[in-house]
Amino acid sequence: MKIQRIDHICFAVKDLEKTKQIYRDNFGLVPEVEYSAESEYIKVARYYIAEVPNTAVQLPPNPALGRPEHSDYRWVDRAEAWNLLTPRVRAILEWADSMIARPMRRR
Repeated sequence: MKIQRIDHICFAVKDLEKTKQIYRDNFGLVPEVEYSAESEYIKVARYYIAEVPNTAVQLPPNPALGRPEHSDYRWVDRAEAWNLLTPRVRAILEWADSMIARPMRRR
Protein backbone atom coordinates (compact mmCIF):
# COMPACT_ATOMS: atom_id res chain seq x y z
CA MET A 1 0.00 0.00 0.00
CA LYS A 2 1.35 3.41 -0.97
CA ILE A 3 0.52 6.25 1.42
CA GLN A 4 -1.28 9.03 -0.43
CA ARG A 5 -1.97 11.49 2.38
CA ILE A 6 -1.53 11.74 6.14
CA ASP A 7 -4.35 12.85 8.44
CA HIS A 8 -2.42 12.75 11.70
CA ILE A 9 0.30 10.82 13.44
CA CYS A 10 0.43 9.89 17.12
CA PHE A 11 3.49 8.85 19.09
CA ALA A 12 3.66 7.33 22.55
CA VAL A 13 6.81 8.52 24.30
CA LYS A 14 8.23 8.00 27.77
CA ASP A 15 9.34 11.60 28.26
CA LEU A 16 7.10 14.22 26.66
CA GLU A 17 9.25 17.15 27.79
CA LYS A 18 12.36 15.63 26.20
CA THR A 19 10.44 14.91 22.99
CA LYS A 20 9.13 18.48 22.85
CA GLN A 21 12.72 19.72 23.20
CA ILE A 22 13.82 17.51 20.29
CA TYR A 23 11.00 18.86 18.09
CA ARG A 24 11.89 22.42 19.09
CA ASP A 25 15.66 22.04 18.62
CA ASN A 26 15.61 19.98 15.42
CA PHE A 27 12.51 21.23 13.61
CA GLY A 28 11.78 24.59 15.22
CA LEU A 29 8.30 23.41 16.22
CA VAL A 30 6.43 24.18 19.41
CA PRO A 31 3.11 22.56 20.32
CA GLU A 32 -0.06 24.49 19.55
CA VAL A 33 -2.03 22.65 22.22
CA GLU A 34 -1.04 20.73 25.34
CA TYR A 35 -3.34 18.85 27.69
CA SER A 36 -3.63 15.86 29.98
CA ALA A 37 -6.24 13.18 29.31
CA GLU A 38 -6.52 11.83 32.83
CA SER A 39 -8.95 9.07 31.87
CA GLU A 40 -6.35 7.65 29.47
CA TYR A 41 -3.34 8.45 31.68
CA ILE A 42 -1.67 10.42 28.90
CA LYS A 43 -0.24 13.88 28.27
CA VAL A 44 -0.62 15.32 24.79
CA ALA A 45 1.42 17.88 22.86
CA ARG A 46 -0.30 18.62 19.55
CA TYR A 47 1.58 20.02 16.56
CA TYR A 48 -0.14 21.26 13.41
CA ILE A 49 2.36 20.81 10.63
CA ALA A 50 0.35 21.06 7.40
CA GLU A 51 -2.96 21.76 5.75
CA VAL A 52 -4.61 18.79 4.10
CA PRO A 53 -6.17 19.13 0.64
CA ASN A 54 -9.64 17.80 -0.04
CA THR A 55 -9.43 14.05 -0.47
CA ALA A 56 -11.73 11.10 -0.79
CA VAL A 57 -13.60 10.60 2.47
CA GLN A 58 -13.87 7.14 3.99
CA LEU A 59 -16.50 6.25 6.58
CA PRO A 60 -15.37 2.83 7.78
CA PRO A 61 -17.18 0.80 10.43
CA ASN A 62 -16.27 1.50 14.03
CA PRO A 63 -15.30 -1.91 15.47
CA ALA A 64 -16.91 -1.06 18.81
CA LEU A 65 -20.23 -0.28 17.13
CA GLY A 66 -20.12 -2.75 14.27
CA ARG A 67 -21.21 0.04 11.90
CA PRO A 68 -19.92 3.41 10.70
CA GLU A 69 -20.28 6.25 13.19
CA HIS A 70 -21.28 8.59 10.37
CA SER A 71 -23.41 7.90 7.34
CA ASP A 72 -22.94 11.05 5.29
CA TYR A 73 -20.50 13.81 4.45
CA ARG A 74 -20.33 16.74 2.08
CA TRP A 75 -17.88 19.45 1.12
CA VAL A 76 -19.28 22.91 1.77
CA ASP A 77 -17.83 26.38 1.90
CA ARG A 78 -17.42 28.14 5.20
CA ALA A 79 -20.70 30.10 4.97
CA GLU A 80 -22.75 26.97 4.38
CA ALA A 81 -20.90 25.12 7.14
CA TRP A 82 -21.70 27.96 9.53
CA ASN A 83 -25.40 27.68 8.71
CA LEU A 84 -25.38 23.90 9.23
CA LEU A 85 -23.65 23.97 12.61
CA THR A 86 -24.97 24.41 16.13
CA PRO A 87 -23.49 27.25 18.23
CA ARG A 88 -21.29 24.78 20.14
CA VAL A 89 -19.78 23.41 16.95
CA ARG A 90 -19.48 26.87 15.36
CA ALA A 91 -16.84 27.59 18.01
CA ILE A 92 -14.80 24.70 16.56
CA LEU A 93 -15.12 26.15 13.05
CA GLU A 94 -13.89 29.52 14.33
CA TRP A 95 -10.95 27.80 16.03
CA ALA A 96 -10.10 25.91 12.82
CA ASP A 97 -10.21 29.18 10.87
CA SER A 98 -7.75 30.74 13.30
CA MET A 99 -5.39 27.75 13.00
CA ILE A 100 -5.37 27.88 9.19
CA ALA A 101 -4.99 31.67 9.04
CA ARG A 102 -1.85 31.93 11.14
CA PRO A 103 1.65 30.92 10.11
CA MET A 104 3.25 27.81 11.57
CA ARG A 105 4.78 28.51 14.97
CA ARG A 106 8.54 28.37 14.99
CA ARG A 107 10.91 28.90 17.87
